[in-house]
This record gives sequence, structure tokens and C-alpha cells, in this order.
Amino acid sequence: MSNSVFKSYPLLFRLVCYVLGFSLFVALCLSALLLWLAHREDVKELQQDLHKLQVSHKIPLTKNVWNMDAEGIEIQLKSLLQFPDVVAVVFVDSDGAVVQVGTVPEDLSESVVHSFPLSKHFENEMRPLGKVTLYAIPGALKKRIGQELPISLVAEVIAVLITGGFILLIFLFKFNRHINRIAEFAENLEITTLDNTLKLDRKHKNNREPDELDRIVYSLNEMRKRLSEGVRAQQQTEQRLQREIVFSDAIINSLPGIFVVYDEQLRAVLFNDLYTQKLGWVTDDAREPTFMDRVVPESHKVFVQALQGILKNKLQVTLEIEVYSEEKKPIPYLFNGNLLQLEGTKYILGLGTDITDQKMMEDALRQAQKMEAI
Repeated sequence: MSNSVFKSYPLLFRLVCYVLGFSLFVALCLSALLLWLAHREDVKELQQDLHKLQVSHKIPLTKNVWNMDAEGIEIQLKSLLQFPDVVAVVFVDSDGAVVQVGTVPEDLSESVVHSFPLSKHFENEMRPLGKVTLYAIPGALKKRIGQELPISLVAEVIAVLITGGFILLIFLFKFNRHINRIAEFAENLEITTLDNTLKLDRKHKNNREPDELDRIVYSLNEMRKRLSEGVRAQQQTEQRLQREIVFSDAIINSLPGIFVVYDEQLRAVLFNDLYTQKLGWVTDDAREPTFMDRVVPESHKVFVQALQGILKNKLQVTLEIEVYSEEKKPIPYLFNGNLLQLEGTKYILGLGTDITDQKMMEDALRQAQKMEAI
């Protein structure tokens, strides 16, 4: 079930993962920032506390040092060490002698170091007695990190996961299921389904402005409508052209003679049925430029000159030629040729009439005239 959901909404889950990852990153960054601010605040409070220790212990320390009371000095230093965050106290007198209680941290970057001098006003002058250095480590922050940080991080992660789940549900019910419906409609869109209208399962309010999904649905329906109108117009055009072709073929085939249209290479691009029937050609052979092979040698030269006159001089030609039939029998034809130009291309329109009967009648008439003259 989960795999099918992942396959159905791969982009959605990627987007949610991006949102969750970014939210976790922001949560961690904010937690780190809060910890850093808390650390600064703790350091500031610790510095103030160390300053208070200086104010409260400076006078007794000064008195013990002036009186050279080593036991009193040590007691005072140990009393400073009792402060929760103070880990070491070092006193260096004016002669360089060192008195230390506690352990000085090796890494001073995490420590707060506070020093203050000791001096005594004697015989109208200030005499230096030494310097006290306090070493403190903010312990409140570590305690806070150990106690509050895990709870805070777990709470942030739970909040991010709940937010991601809410975003996932919103996208599933408000966006992705409609997107999948639109994709399914587009995949099944064919010529036979152009009349189907895309509709989404959404509640529409009368005063609601169209949103992105509404605009997508409107665009797809308008595209489907334009495609349907275009296909319908194309079908009507094809039907009209088919009727015109049938009509023109009927006219061409009703002509009493052979009708043919040649291009400049004498290839037959259009002809009627009599053209193939009279010359005994099949349809494919009739399109090849072999018509000159059928012209008898006596008419060949005259016929070539006539065709050149049509193509070059735009002459209208009428002449008699003899053409071999399939049985190699010469057939007299009265050929009428004219030039046709379409889109810069020249064509020869030829109409040939079989005048065999007319020739026979002329021969019979001439024979009769001769007999009458004899």
C-alpha cells in the first residue's frame, strides 16, 4: 500500500521531505542560536558575580596580605573557591610568590577569567600588594544543555513531523489528487474523446475567485474545445476535398479522349482512365516519362518541338501524332497541348482524341472521289 502511494505521489513526497529537512535544519540552527545566546547571558551573569566577589573579598584579602597572614590569605582564597562556578583562585604577591587553590583549567577558551589587584594606601602613596585571579566555568549552561536540550530537540522534531504530516495531507486532498486527475485526463485525450469535459471533484462557492487548479482545468477544456473544432474543421475540409477529387475525377474520366498532365520531366502527374486503357499501361508505369517511346518516329521530332514551344514560349499547340498501342499498332491522335503554371511549376495539359475513325472516313472519301473521277 505504501509503495503504491509513493509511486502515485513521488513529487509530493519529495517536496514534503525537502520541507521536513529544511524545517529540521532551521530548528537545529535556532536551538544552537538560543544556546549561544544563553551562554553569553550566563557568561555575563558570571562576570557580574565575580565582580561582586571582588567587592566583597578585596578588603579582607588586602588586610591579610598587608599583615602577612598566610593562613588568613588561604582561608580567603578557599572561601572564593566555594562559589559554585569558580574552579581555581591564584594569588601572586608583589614579590612573585604564588598561592593557588583549585585547578586552573587547561582550556581557557571555555572559562571566565577575572583579575583584580590588591593595593594599600600607605604614607601618601598606593603600594601594590599583588593580584588575585579567579577562574570560573559556567556550569549552569552545561546543566541546561544536559537537561533541556534533548527535550527541546525531541519537541522540535515532533513539531516538524506533525507539520510535515499536515502539509502532506493538505497536498493529498487539496492538490495532488486533482493533479493526478488532470494528468489522467491528458493521457487519455484522443480524437474520439475530445467531447469529454474535464471536471474536478471540488466544492465551488459562488463568490470564490478561480485558483490555480481552476485555471488549469479551464485552459485544458479550452484547448480540448479548440482541438475538437480544429479536428472537425479538418474533417470537413478532407470531406470537401474528397468530394472535389471525386468530382474532378468524374469530369476527367467523362472526357471523350485521353487526358493527361505532364510536368517538365514529362512525368504524368494526373490522367484519366482512357490514358491507361488506350495505351495499355498500368497506373504506376503511366507515371514514368516513357510516353515519348510510344510516339512513332515520324511524329517524334514534331511532337518534341511542340512540347518545347509549350514550355518555353507558352504556345497552345494542336497537332496530329501517331502513338503505338500496346500491340505496337500506330493510332492517330489529335493532340491539344496548353501550359499551366502553379506555384512556379510548369505543367503541360494534354488532351488527345483518337481520330482513327475519322481517318478511315477520310480515306474512304478519298477512295470514293478517285473512283468517281475514274
